[in-house]
Amino acid sequence: MEAKWRFPLLGGGRLKGISDGNEETFKGFPYKSFARETLQNSIDVRVDDNAPVRVEISKFYIPRENIPGIEDYKRALQRCINLWINNKDEYVKVYQAMIDYLDNTALIPCLRISDFNTTGLIGVDTQNLNNNNYLALVKGTGFSSKGIGVKGGSKGVGKNAAFLLSKLNLVFYSTKTEKACGSIGVGRLISGFAYDNIEINGIEKTQGDGYYSIGNAADPIKEIISLDPIYNKRQNYNGTDIFIVGFKEESNWENEVLTSILDSFLHAIFKERLEIEFNGIEINAQTIGSIIKNKITDRDVIAQYDIFSDIENVQVYEIETEIDSCELYLKVYNRTEYEKAANKCFMVRYPGMGIMNINFPDYNISAICVIPNNDLGKALLEIENPTHTKWEPNRIEDPNVRSVIKKTISDIQRKIRKIIGEALSSGEFSEIDPYGAGDFLPDIDSGDSASEGEKEKTIDEEQNVTKLKINETFEKNPREESKDGSGLEPTIGSVTSDGDDAQVPDGKNDGEGGSHPGKEPRGIKEGDSILFQKKEISGIRYKVVSLGRTTGKLRVNFVGPEDLADCYIKIYSLDDNNNKSQVHIESLTFKDDEISSSDGYLFGPFDIKRNEKIKLDIKTNYKSYFASEVRIYANKK
Repeated sequence: MEAKWRFPLLGGGRLKGISDGNEETFKGFPYKSFARETLQNSIDVRVDDNAPVRVEISKFYIPRENIPGIEDYKRALQRCINLWINNKDEYVKVYQAMIDYLDNTALIPCLRISDFNTTGLIGVDTQNLNNNNYLALVKGTGFSSKGIGVKGGSKGVGKNAAFLLSKLNLVFYSTKTEKACGSIGVGRLISGFAYDNIEINGIEKTQGDGYYSIGNAADPIKEIISLDPIYNKRQNYNGTDIFIVGFKEESNWENEVLTSILDSFLHAIFKERLEIEFNGIEINAQTIGSIIKNKITDRDVIAQYDIFSDIENVQVYEIETEIDSCELYLKVYNRTEYEKAANKCFMVRYPGMGIMNINFPDYNISAICVIPNNDLGKALLEIENPTHTKWEPNRIEDPNVRSVIKKTISDIQRKIRKIIGEALSSGEFSEIDPYGAGDFLPDIDSGDSASEGEKEKTIDEEQNVTKLKINETFEKNPREESKDGSGLEPTIGSVTSDGDDAQVPDGKNDGEGGSHPGKEPRGIKEGDSILFQKKEISGIRYKVVSLGRTTGKLRVNFVGPEDLADCYIKIYSLDDNNNKSQVHIESLTFKDDEISSSDGYLFGPFDIKRNEKIKLDIKTNYKSYFASEVRIYANKK
């Protein structure tokens, strides 16, 4: 049958507008999301466990007329305009822009993503839904089909990331498996426009998504189609090619994708589970050191590389949980090397994908917690959000299972804090004397690289590494926290690690605070010496704004509640569990005056007046966004 664009009829089904919820998930960071989701999908279908998955990412150009069925697709775009021309201006603008783009662009930029040592899209030869990767990718939403074991993608929405990078909402797939091969084009349009020559007011409307196919809308063309004129490998190797047509190539896209690849999959690359050719750059375990040295400025990527490439100076701990075990790789830096420290622990889940971070500001450490391919890995995968950037236990309906998972996550985080705290205060690292190390021990409540061509050391080379098993035999922290102090209970929002518009959330000093590490009582004490006897001021609502993702600069705004003399300020950071750590402040300016400090944490004195709009400019040693808490102490006039 003829290959052409087919748009399935709506048949009384639900209308789909221009904003798809699944695609909206990735709109904040489209290039990062694309890199994470695409590479994850390829790793999940690896065939030979003794060889890496190889992914090629390459930009190319194609004459407009060489895009399969492009004239039919353009007519579909016009029908979208005709449907909404009287009452949806934004729809008209979007689809008219697509038509104008096709009319005025002779060579269309495209991006090809090809994987090897993978299964290809199993099911391309059948319409049977059972374990059908092809249908899950092409027509599925909200489900995935990747077989058994720990797989990075399980929500069935990652496939949508590719469409965000197309100016035409147009993607082609071509795949080869052990049994068959096939190709298909997918266009994501709005539903409701008329099908072929049927009147718009008739009953036969379309679902919206269209397919360049044969026969049934989901039937693939039974051959390999390559839009890239110089690429023809797929005829000989199993795997899948993705062609993003009308690629959105913003000025910094290559750096964003490269940084995302390394930040998200550095562990998989070091473990030789993954290698990538990205626009001519070969990324593998042997070349990664040179790439990071010459092309990467992201602090998190550099810190992770420092751990993997300097394993002899890294302590490795085994952490036992109620479900299963995981491993922690910890590196501590001295004062002269503090800029190398990430001040966080990167949580990495098999098969080597970074999920989330736990922040440890002011502590000269970098750490990686590796969740292996075991029961713990499977359990945490089930509660990942669709973008695979956070574990959310409330996704579990069974309250008993949910309780176990919550306890397990809390247990892992607590033990990580415990290990880091004890490492910082141990004899081995005592000369480092990191800022605030004495306040770091948590509560016990529930709740240089090789020369080019030389292979970098990997975690597998652990002959000189002592693995320490971490369990419940630790001594409890003998230091007791005050129970009579009150402090800020902030409203913690979603503070991103990528968006330049992100802000640290608001907070209020008007509630009884919980017990947290580093929390002082009223009249703040350090050791046995009373620094001052002042009352913490409550009832102030602060606005804390980040003045740059990597600058460490904050601005604290609030209105003076009354006339106050000899005021002092402290800033705390909060991790995902609202555990507090003092923030080391490099400078603080108020009314163009530099405010002094004896220890880098407590700054003052300064005076404020009733109803005065206060603006404090603060410079910290942070290199990323963080959730914060403000406390001010004073004597009343």
